[in-house]
Amino acid sequence: MRKIYISVIASILLFASCSDYLDVNSPSTFDKNYVFGSESEIATAVNGMYVPMVSGKGWVGVLLKKMLFNTDVEFSGLSTASNLNERAYVPSTGDIKSYGDIWTGMYDGVNRTNDVIEGIEQSPLFAAADKTKPSRLMHYYGEAKVLRAMYYLELVRNWGDVPYRRTSAGNKDELFIGATDRNTILTDMINDLIEVEPLMLYAEESDRGVEAASREFCQALIARIALQRGGWSLRPDYDNPAAVGAMERSDDWKEYYKIAEEYAGKVISEGKHSLARSFRQVWVDECNWIVPVADDNIFDVPAKVGGSGELAYSWGTYIVSSKNSEGVNASNAPHGYSSGGAKLALTYMLSFDKADLRRDITCEMFRYENSGMEVVITAVVSQSVAGKLANGG
Repeated sequence: MRKIYISVIASILLFASCSDYLDVNSPSTFDKNYVFGSESEIATAVNGMYVPMVSGKGWVGVLLKKMLFNTDVEFSGLSTASNLNERAYVPSTGDIKSYGDIWTGMYDGVNRTNDVIEGIEQSPLFAAADKTKPSRLMHYYGEAKVLRAMYYLELVRNWGDVPYRRTSAGNKDELFIGATDRNTILTDMINDLIEVEPLMLYAEESDRGVEAASREFCQALIARIALQRGGWSLRPDYDNPAAVGAMERSDDWKEYYKIAEEYAGKVISEGKHSLARSFRQVWVDECNWIVPVADDNIFDVPAKVGGSGELAYSWGTYIVSSKNSEGVNASNAPHGYSSGGAKLALTYMLSFDKADLRRDITCEMFRYENSGMEVVITAVVSQSVAGKLANGG
C-alpha cells in the first residue's frame, strides 16, 4: 500500500504543471449546494445514512452479536470447563472491548443523518417544498430523522445518558461534549418523528419497499421509543460514581404509553401489512431474498446479497467447513460455512407446545456436513462442564 501511495503522489506532481484537461471536479469535493440541489443527489446522500447500519459495527455485525446475546434463550457454546470464565461479561473480555466499535458505528450514523437533515433544510428544494403532504423530498427528510432516532435509541438503550448532537460539528472542539439526559434525547426523537410521520411515503409507495425507512416504520419506531421513554431504566448517581444507581422512570410515563398505543394502533388500523404468509414461509422467503412489501416485515435492515455478517454466520445452522492445502473452502455444502456459534437453550425448545408449528422452524437439532447432508446433533455437554454449571460455576 505504501508503494501505491507514493506512485499516486508522484503522478500528481508530474501532472501539476501540465495542461488543464485533467482539472475536473472530484465527486468527493462536491459542496452541499450540489449534493442537496437535486433529488437524485439527495437520494445518494440518504443511502449513505444506512452504511453504519449494515457495517461490521451495526445490526448485521457486532451490535447484533454482542448487545443482543447471552439471554435466557441463547448463549455461546463452551467446549471445556476451563473457558467458562473467559466467556463471562467482565471488563477484561473482548465482548466488552468491542463495544467501542458499536459506539463509533452508532455515532457515525448520527453524524451522517445530521448532515443530511441539515443539508435538506438549507436547500432551495426544501424552501419551495409543500410541507403539508407527502412527497419524495419530504420522505427523504423524514427518512433521515427516522434513522437518526434509530441510532440514538440504540445508544440510549445500551448506555443511558450519552452525548447528544442535532447538528454537524463545526470543529473538533465541538465533538467533546458531556452526556445529555436520556429523557431529553428520547423526547426530542419522538417529537421529530411525530412531525415528519404524515409527510412520509408508505413502503408500498417506495421503490425500496421495506428495505428502507417508511411511514409505517416511523409509526412503529415512535411507539418503540415511547415505551423506552416511559419505562424504567437504571439511573446513575452522578454525585457518587461508585454507586450502582437506582431504577427509575419519570412521572409523565403514562403520556408516553398513550403515544405508544396511538402509533402502534396506526400501524394496525391503516392495514398496510398483513400476516398472510405462514411462519415458515416468512423465513424461507428471507433466505431467498424475497421481501414482500405488504406482509409481515415492516423494516428489513438492507444487508446486501453476497455480503457478510453475524446473523447467518453465528445464528445460522452449523455448516462444517473444510479447507484444502491452499486454505480455500473445499466444502460441498451449497450455502457456504457457518460457525453456529450461538446456541439455543434446551429449555427454550421445550417451552414450545408439541403442536406449535413455530418450534421446528426456530429450533433445530441438526447440522450440515461437507457433503451438504443433514446430520442429527447428538453431542452433549461433558459431565465436568455440566457439573460446574449445576453448581453455579
